[in-house]
Order: sequence, then C-alpha cells, then structure tokens
Amino acid sequence: MAQGALSSKRAEELAEAVKNDPQKTALLLDLVCVDGVRGKTEKELTAKGVSLVRTAATALAEISKDGTRAALTLPQLASLEAIVRLTGRPSMLIQQGDFNGPLDKSWEHLALDLNRNKIKRTLQSVGRVYFGSKGGNGRGIGTAWVAGSGVLVTNRHVVDPHLGKKSGDGWNLHEGTRVWVDFLVEEQNAKTLEFEVKRILHVEDGAAGHPDLALLEVETRNAAGETLPAPLPIASNDAEVRTSDDHVYTIGYPGFDDTHESEVLEQIFGGIYGRKRLAPGVITALDASTCSLQHDCSTLKGSSGSCVVRLATNKVVGLHFRGTQLSQNEAVLMAKMIAEARFKEFGLHFVP
Repeated sequence: MAQGALSSKRAEELAEAVKNDPQKTALLLDLVCVDGVRGKTEKELTAKGVSLVRTAATALAEISKDGTRAALTLPQLASLEAIVRLTGRPSMLIQQGDFNGPLDKSWEHLALDLNRNKIKRTLQSVGRVYFGSKGGNGRGIGTAWVAGSGVLVTNRHVVDPHLGKKSGDGWNLHEGTRVWVDFLVEEQNAKTLEFEVKRILHVEDGAAGHPDLALLEVETRNAAGETLPAPLPIASNDAEVRTSDDHVYTIGYPGFDDTHESEVLEQIFGGIYGRKRLAPGVITALDASTCSLQHDCSTLKGSSGSCVVRLATNKVVGLHFRGTQLSQNEAVLMAKMIAEARFKEFGLHFVP
C-alpha cells in the first residue's frame, strides 16, 4: 500500500514540518480520524502529529526488514496512509520550458543547475497526444515522447481504440481522423508546437505479458518549419536502471480522474489538469522477468505514455502505463526492449 512512500529521513523532515505548521498537523490528524482532536491546544495537536509521523517511520522500518510479511498494527497502517494522502508526490507545472516549486527538502536537489538543465532538455521532447476530425477541434488523450528520428513512444491503450485500428498485420489511423502531438500545452501559455502523426508504426499485442507500448511515426518538420525535438536517450541495460540512487521523474499531462478522491487531487494538482507537468519520485520495484518497474510519481489518466527518467543519468528507464491511487505506478521497462529484435528497425535511441 504505502511501501517506499516515507523513508526514515523523510519522516524526520515531516516531523519538523508538522512541528511548525499547526494547519498541516490538524489535517494530518483529521485524515486518520484521531479521537480527541476537538478542543485540543496547538501544543497538544503538534505532539499528536509528531507522534503519528514517528509511528509511520516505525512501520517503514518493519517493512524494510520483513517486506510483505511485516505485521503492521492498525495505527501504523493509518499513519502511512495519512502521510501519503497529505504529501503524495509533488506535480509541478511547466511554464516557459521550466518547472516551478513547491520544493521541500526531499526534492530541492531538482533545482540544482545540473539537474534543472537536464530536466529542461527532457521537457522539450515530451508532448500531449490529440486526435479529432480533420478541420475540427481535438481531444487530448495521453502523452508521447520522441524516442528516435521521427518516432514517438506512447501506450498501446492510447492508440487502441482512440487513434487507429488493426488491419491485417499492421495498424492504420482511423479514416478521417487527424492525430497530432503538441510539445507545449503549458499553463498560461497559448503557444503551440504541433507535429502531425503520419502513421502507426507498431502496436504491441494486447495479450497478457506484452508491454503496453506503441510507436508512432511523426513528421520531423511541421508546417511552420519547426524541427521535431531531439529523441530522448533510453537506458540500454537493466543494470543502470536501479542502483543506490532510485530517484526518477515523469513528464506528462495528467488529466482529471473522477476515480480519485477530490481532496487528494486538489492537494497535488491544484485543480489544473491537462497541462505539462514534472512529477518526481523513486523506483519502488523492478521485475525484469515481466518487463516492468514500479514508481511512486504522481500521475493521472492523461499521464499514460509518460517517460520515466532516472535523474542520475537523465535516461528514460520506463514508459508509464497505469497507477493505483495511494499505492504505486507501473511502467514498461524500456531497457528490456533493446533485446527485442522487432524494435531494432525503428531506431530507438538506446544509449549505453
């Protein structure tokens, strides 16, 4: 449920934040329905909030030691759930090709010049997928990123059924449908950077065990004479995906999701959806046998097709395809794709 959500260091930071923020303390306690909150003094509330954070830390220690066999108490489970609901993972709006806070102590390293510059390069190559009737308005349905010369990567479930259908051994765009990708779609920015999708190159089989992945061919120069952003480097082997530094981030276009609790969405996304965002997190699990990795970045439905990028190398390690509220997100392990001969012809930008 909440494994990986709160490290011991993070617990200490949260405890300090609770000490200095009575409103956060009250919300934290309310989330776990702590009895006896009404009528308590600020000092008493603070003491309860700090205690709750410490309880979460002990739960994580047991999870670290015993894994899924850890026998957590109800207070431990409740404390972990409250921490995730209160803090989640930040989802930062992109404006003018750069990201803004809030950045607490857990994420302030993102703003270091070295990291910020790497992230800004990645931002340029991620766009929102649209489809609609030719000459009409479009509907945004997911995210795609440049992975080769004129090649985009997105999810199978973005292509099927929205963009095209299978015909014989291949796939065709729906007749009369225009498909394009806009590499901006930023908050408070009316500019566009649109490139037409020319055809569907490849769609993975939807059977169990096949990655939720599709490849699209896109024009490399648009009608305005603008050049397609550069392809993102992809990790070429499993070994460099997860080491002692598991920090990753996603770039995508999370949209409103009515299956999530409204207060959680408001806390993380501030009522703004369908705009380019940066969401940091960590890799929580890796399974090469199923070609998948799990991460805890904040995502929603429109995030389908987002790249999962390891901060240390700035290489794509995953293709996000689904998430479970307050739990985890799943992504296709991109390094595994290099071993698949059928992908070599598309010239994906795998980098050793």
